Amino acid sequence: MSRRAQISHAGFTLVEALIALTVLSIGLMGLAHLQMRVFASSGHSKTQTIAVNLAQQKLESLRATPYDSIESGADAPEPQVGHNAHFTRRWIVADRSAPDYKAIRITTAWQTPDGEARSVSLGSFIARSIAHPLGPVGLPAADE
Repeated sequence: MSRRAQISHAGFTLVEALIALTVLSIGLMGLAHLQMRVFASSGHSKTQTIAVNLAQQKLESLRATPYDSIESGADAPEPQVGHNAHFTRRWIVADRSAPDYKAIRITTAWQTPDGEARSVSLGSFIARSIAHPLGPVGLPAADE
């Protein structure tokens, strides 16, 4: 047997190592790109959740307001700790009759870091509350 036949394929050649490194690099770059997209999507979801919570807080605030004092308006809520988005809130109140209630639409808006305007809206109804003559339903009035 010749000496060349004995030495055949004892390990990787330089070309094989470079091809393996190239394939691995392409896979890792794809994984890094996917990770960046997941991170950005998570940030958008967090911002949208904060915006919905701000709209819900305003709705609860309006529910606690005397019925005749509920009016349309706008404000800029305090910046959220640990978040760099600045939000604006606007609420539109429409009086309805037969039965007497108010239709409310609250919109929270912000801009994404790349300058795109985004918003979420929340709608609800608030009715004039009427005290039951017997107090809370099913319980006798306090003077009985």
